[in-house]
Amino acid sequence: SSDLAIVDAGIRLDYHSITGTEWIPQAGVVVRPIETGEVKAMVSKGFRNPTMREMYLYPPSNTDLEPERLWNYELSWRHRMKMGFTYGVNVFYIKGDNMIQTVNRKNVNTGEIENWGVEAEAKYPICSSFDVTFNSAYLHMKNKIIAAPEVTGYLGLNYHQEKWLATAGLQHIANLYTAVGD
Repeated sequence: SSDLAIVDAGIRLDYHSITGTEWIPQAGVVVRPIETGEVKAMVSKGFRNPTMREMYLYPPSNTDLEPERLWNYELSWRHRMKMGFTYGVNVFYIKGDNMIQTVNRKNVNTGEIENWGVEAEAKYPICSSFDVTFNSAYLHMKNKIIAAPEVTGYLGLNYHQEKWLATAGLQHIANLYTAVGD
């Protein structure tokens, strides 16, 4: 598209019989300062009610759980260069509260989170059937979160022919937390 800028906004109303009503807005803008590159900015609210399993089933259940809420802010740059090479960089900041995690064998709202990070990606076509992909991310966590690694990386080789796709890759994960708290 030759559009210089695109604005997107939306709002959702979530009603839950136990936790009540929640408005969930999001807005974003895409600006194309050059034909092959774009800057994206986004602000969105995240919201999740506790599940039935978290509240009522099995020993870690807890009927006093509150919904999770967070705000996410992102800014990214994506560029498609000559010869099919593309790359992108994304920075983000997330602030939330009431995160649900299992601590000392009980589901609890662990309080606030405040994360920021950066993600990078690149794709280079070697020929018409093969391309190399790379992505990496760094996540700084003020309060540690289960199943959220601080560093990830992936390097892959893709083969594609008509409707067929085969992928081989290597993935690196560092500082993945499997438990938090005492």
